[in-house]
Amino acid sequence: MNPDNKNEGAPLESPDTASSLETPDTVVENGTKSAATDTIKPQENGGELSGESLESDDTVDTSKTPDSGAPDGKKPADPKKTSGIRAFLARFNVYLLLFILLLLIAAIAMTVAAFQAHKASNNTAAKIGNQPLSQSALQDLANSDATVGTSSQTLNVQSNAIFAGQVIARSNLEVAGTIKVGGGLSIPSISVSGSGTFGSLQSGSVAISGNAAIQGNLTTQGNLNVNGTGSFGTLSAQRLSVGSLQLNSPLVLTSHITAGGPVPRKSDGNALGSGGTSSLSGSDTAGTITINTGGGPAAGCFVNVTFAQAFSGSPRVLLTPASSAAAGLPYYVNRTGTSFSICTAAPAAAGQNITFDYAIFD
Repeated sequence: MNPDNKNEGAPLESPDTASSLETPDTVVENGTKSAATDTIKPQENGGELSGESLESDDTVDTSKTPDSGAPDGKKPADPKKTSGIRAFLARFNVYLLLFILLLLIAAIAMTVAAFQAHKASNNTAAKIGNQPLSQSALQDLANSDATVGTSSQTLNVQSNAIFAGQVIARSNLEVAGTIKVGGGLSIPSISVSGSGTFGSLQSGSVAISGNAAIQGNLTTQGNLNVNGTGSFGTLSAQRLSVGSLQLNSPLVLTSHITAGGPVPRKSDGNALGSGGTSSLSGSDTAGTITINTGGGPAAGCFVNVTFAQAFSGSPRVLLTPASSAAAGLPYYVNRTGTSFSICTAAPAAAGQNITFDYAIFD
């Protein structure tokens, strides 16, 4: 007998009754018999077992240990396990769960608000249409100015814009795309850093600091002044005035050469004779000299011609006899950078008409 057992006067159970806890006084609740979980609670009043000491299936006495009066070889009942949800919730702090719940509610509220705002903006954009303005409203707009933003901000217009009036840009105008102008374009100056294509360009003055390539024809109604060097493949001009012309290839002329310029001065020589005269028509480049001898001509020079513009050195003077009297004379030329003279080595006949054509080259 166990000295710790308080039921010392109770009779010991026989082997036949050890396997069964039922006695004539045992009460079975709900018609269910439990052999694994029902335990006998000993009474302290005389050690007799009471039928009311049997606990139901839902009652577990955890105050007893295997050494507190359980029969030898009898396994005590296991305590009832806690449910899975309660065990999971027991691992977390209640306040942490509430914080996570608040975050979820806030996220859902923000999502719903953003969706509603996007839906409202779409509905507003769909409802925007043309709105006519009265004359008084236009007058109010004309007499007032509206300032949108500051210079550090950017106004983005996604749609197309049509301006019936004038548009003034007080600062620089930068265009990332292509500018198409249906009418005339009037600007004080234009600076094109890249390439530009113009169907028709009319300008009072064009200054090109770099190279200019013109693939088509260039028509100038006024003058074309070239201060530097000009290189032309084909140049067509009604009049071309150059200070200096240098040809690296042969000069091909398909029309006449007209020598223009001021008429040089002339003076008569002693070879004309008494009462003889002379006349000149032409320029420093080419012309005709007519000589009429008088009485008693002598050998010497008929006429002296002074150039309107002096040459840098003695030019080359070509004389061509234009009359039979001139062809029979032993004539020659005296020349300098400022003048030339037509002379004869023998006296000419009196009363003769002598004509010479001249051409002069530097």
